[in-house]
Amino acid sequence: MRQFIFYLAILSFSCYKESGKEVKPGVCARVGSIELKREELFPFNKKTPDKEALNGAIKNWIDQTVLLSEAKKKGFENDVVLLRKRDSYYKNLIVDSFVESFISSRVSVSNEDVRLYYKRNKGEFLRGFDEVKIEQYVVNSKKIANRLIVSFNSKKGVDLSKFDIESIRAEVVRRGTLSKKIDDELFIKKKGVVGPVFLGKEISVLKVLNRYNKGSTKGLSEVYDEIYQRVFKIKSLEAKVSLLDSLKRTVNISISPEYQ
Repeated sequence: MRQFIFYLAILSFSCYKESGKEVKPGVCARVGSIELKREELFPFNKKTPDKEALNGAIKNWIDQTVLLSEAKKKGFENDVVLLRKRDSYYKNLIVDSFVESFISSRVSVSNEDVRLYYKRNKGEFLRGFDEVKIEQYVVNSKKIANRLIVSFNSKKGVDLSKFDIESIRAEVVRRGTLSKKIDDELFIKKKGVVGPVFLGKEISVLKVLNRYNKGSTKGLSEVYDEIYQRVFKIKSLEAKVSLLDSLKRTVNISISPEYQ
């Protein structure tokens, strides 16, 4: 079985090789007389793809080109149903691009829009779980973590410049997300500082900034992005309806009584 898989892998790899023939400079691959240039692989991506992504894209192009060539030989290029699907897709693409362009030039969401939506719909932003807002201090040793914990637990101000801290992250943690030991210390024992803890391969100290009970209302800053997207969708729909109404008034439209 292993030998079969080995030969299958060799055969699969050989499908992307053509012995004794090289492609032209600037050409990534060739299938028969059809050539693929690098700029055709990622026409809308300004970033240079990594080698793995580039290799995968080339192999995918080869597969698609081989299949497309065979499909054309079998007459699928002139299939009426496929042509109708192509035309329908192209029309939808044109319409979507036009509407998107119209919306982007007319729709904007201000901070006041977000604030008003939040004020009118606070009941939609209740917490379904107990949560804590923490600062995660990532350090490179338990010794530094313990020193940091002692400083946080003292009533004196903490000079972070005296500690070798790799990074500081602020986030809201939901109950039940972390390991049981850490979860218990945060939510049952309700410690203000937890650590040293291992989160992945990182040694961290967790400092609790705020606690939120299940059923409490989330703050505006926590749900700002979500509200922004909601308001944008609402305004976009209104703009599209307005556009359609104005355009319909400029043309004669009639529907057969049979379909009314």
